[in-house]
Amino acid sequence: MTAKTAFVVEDNKDIAELYRTSLSMIGYEAECVHDGKEALDRLETVTPDLIILDMNLPHVSGHYLYQKIRATSHLDDVPVIISTANMIAAETLSGNLGKHDRLLVKPISPRQLHELIAKLTS
Repeated sequence: MTAKTAFVVEDNKDIAELYRTSLSMIGYEAECVHDGKEALDRLETVTPDLIILDMNLPHVSGHYLYQKIRATSHLDDVPVIISTANMIAAETLSGNLGKHDRLLVKPISPRQLHELIAKLTS
């Protein structure tokens, strides 16, 4: 059985590692990148089962990445969990999410992440 894959875009390496560990606990193999430009380049060649996307990234914003993901045919059905600590951004985004997407406001716990992924993938 092939493990599900997750693509984590998070500039804070400690938070990225928390996501990676949490995802591995529920059977995902996670690839983490810490920069928006790197994520944009990598998403041209990978099709993960799930994307966790921080909004505040160096070089390319999470908002721009989200728009690119939704406009890219091989990624348009991939669930995206948008992760942000910015309440204003969260409120702005909450009404504009795709049907496969969810918003996660930091700080988060592994349990919250697991529950959210379960809802998205069931």
